Amino acid sequence: MKSLSETKGILVPVDFSALTENGISHAIAMARIFHKPTYLLHVLRKHLFETYHVFNLEKEEAHVGRRN
Repeated sequence: MKSLSETKGILVPVDFSALTENGISHAIAMARIFHKPTYLLHVLRKHLFETYHVFNLEKEEAHVGRRN
């Protein structure tokens, strides 16, 4: 584990939901105490884009099927 002097900042994983506001507030308070920057890491749901892509493929296949 790094010492406080070696730490570059505070990393906060967030999904911008109401629940993460509390974590951000605590991280900012700690950053002020230790004079460190705060970094937000936006966390996305797993397979978010993959699911969208599969849905579009299924929709396209449905349109092709209607033409026949």
